[in-house]
Amino acid sequence: KSATVHSQLVNKFETCSRSDPSINECLKSAITNALITLRTGIPDLNIPPIDPMKLSIWVASTETPLHFERIYRNLELHGHTEGEIRDIDVKLTDADFWISMTHFCTKIILKADYQYINGIMNGIDISGTGKMNFTEHNYLSQTTFTGNIVSREGEEYISITNVEIEALDFGDMTLYFEPDDPTVSNVINTYFQNNWKRY
Repeated sequence: KSATVHSQLVNKFETCSRSDPSINECLKSAITNALITLRTGIPDLNIPPIDPMKLSIWVASTETPLHFERIYRNLELHGHTEGEIRDIDVKLTDADFWISMTHFCTKIILKADYQYINGIMNGIDISGTGKMNFTEHNYLSQTTFTGNIVSREGEEYISITNVEIEALDFGDMTLYFEPDDPTVSNVINTYFQNNWKRY
């Protein structure tokens, strides 16, 4: 069964040779096409859709200027598979790899349940729980993958051990909060709409 699945995957995705002097361009094309294929998943192989990308929980950094504890649950990221890979750089050895790519999206949407603890900003209390929706336009990011080359049954695979995503630029952002306590809705929405560029 595993051999059949492997064969089906190979047929669906573009492959690149490590010895190809144009491996960067090959991977750029391969990843672009893979995102299109994986956007809605592959039901026959039990591969779920990756758009939206789902994450159960994310505990955000408490560094300034948002120095309070922020916990996001049931996250959904929409639109990331519809962007354009503008640049890619690859470094491969027999033991490990490093891939960095710059990705542009005209619009991405992040939905989540939020929990803000001791969220006092400029004397305004935005603590509480509820639902949030962030929409970013003309979003440019850099994603870096690092990992190891592993061998299984005579085949070589990459094993990703770390992923870092850095926002490089974006044109505009729309934020909307739906707090469980409706009396603070106007406070938190007004605060972030007026101050999002600071963060």
